[in-house]
Amino acid sequence: MLLGGNGRAFTASALDSVEPDEKPIEIRDPETAGLLLRVEPSGKRSWYLVITRPATGRRTRVRLGAFPALSVQGARKAVSVYVGELAKGIDVAKVRKDARAHAKAEGETKRRERRAVLSAFIESNYKAYADAHQKAGAANVARVRSAFADFLDRPMMDIKPFTIEQWRQRHLKAGRSRAGLNRDLTQLRSVLARAVFAGVLPSHPLKDFKPLRTDGQGRLRFLSNSEEVRLREALARRDADNRAARERFNTHRMARDGESLPLYGIYSDHLTPIVLVALNTGLRRGELLSLRWRAIDTDRDIVTVEGRTAKTLQTRAVPLNSEAVEVLKNWRELQGRVSPDAFVFPAASGGRMDNFATAWESARTAAELKSFRFHDLRHTFASHLVQRGVDLYRVKELLGHSDIKMTARYSHLRPDDLAAAVALLSPPSDANNAAAA
Repeated sequence: MLLGGNGRAFTASALDSVEPDEKPIEIRDPETAGLLLRVEPSGKRSWYLVITRPATGRRTRVRLGAFPALSVQGARKAVSVYVGELAKGIDVAKVRKDARAHAKAEGETKRRERRAVLSAFIESNYKAYADAHQKAGAANVARVRSAFADFLDRPMMDIKPFTIEQWRQRHLKAGRSRAGLNRDLTQLRSVLARAVFAGVLPSHPLKDFKPLRTDGQGRLRFLSNSEEVRLREALARRDADNRAARERFNTHRMARDGESLPLYGIYSDHLTPIVLVALNTGLRRGELLSLRWRAIDTDRDIVTVEGRTAKTLQTRAVPLNSEAVEVLKNWRELQGRVSPDAFVFPAASGGRMDNFATAWESARTAAELKSFRFHDLRHTFASHLVQRGVDLYRVKELLGHSDIKMTARYSHLRPDDLAAAVALLSPPSDANNAAAA
């Protein structure tokens, strides 16, 4: 029977029978250098190997396992393996320590990912990013919060393709359009992509999730010639009625020794010039409202849309035709002396105008235009160009589209080109001979 350095038998039964003390007890193996069993006051028993690290010369302990799960023979074998690895330059203890540290970090990452709730990430990270890098950042954030209200309190890791597919099918049954759902999904994907970039998510959970197929043609409403005539006439009547009303008002005031108001000129307010400029330039509503007089080059008859006010954030120059030049000239004369930095279509305060929906709706109704929005003036501009033979690339540049696919929606307005292309086809010569015979 072998005895340990403490005078105790070094067998499983003997080691198991050691009574714990107030202080830890260490029993050394007389056969295996450096191996010892440590008995804690709690009764817990663990195997340790005491070694001198070659790199530092410092003595250290390596825990091998718990007794009796790791037997005496098993502990001795573990020492043999460890010493052999150490002789090869492999520090098993360090490897285990690094592995535990890696596992701990990985576990913390997973816990952080599970805690990364959608609403919290939007508020803490994405909102500031959208405000800084997206022209409609606030609107995009609001869209995510509205469209995905049921997901706001969920961890982003739980947003799976199957979950989103269920959301999509539910909204399709409720009558939502495919294009609208695709736009919602685009914004959600943007949030998740930002979370991946920020290291909050390991990968994009919707990376391979496909949008719904939609009609690439989309809504394309533009004025016919007769509708455009009606709109122009409605605008002219509106200005004439406003001028007459101002004259009657002044006559009434003057009869009572009141102060008269300035008479209206060719335009009674901003509506007619802004509509005519839109028809002749194709500028977006926001681009028109952000336009300043410094952007109007009267020498070259060009209006410059500054990148910071454009939807695509790209500066572009749009030529002004004779009507647009005349409209802007008359409108500027009505405003008197104005600063180059003044808005072309200002609000009453002189600042940027936010809305003219009431005036526009009145004119649209008077012209009897059904299902026609102010934005459709832009479609009218592009459609009339294409119908007059202007190629799609030049239309794309004028509209400021970032992708030719957007401009391609107008290609069907040139059916004569398609008919001419088909007419180029002819049957093979053999077929002609057979027909003649």
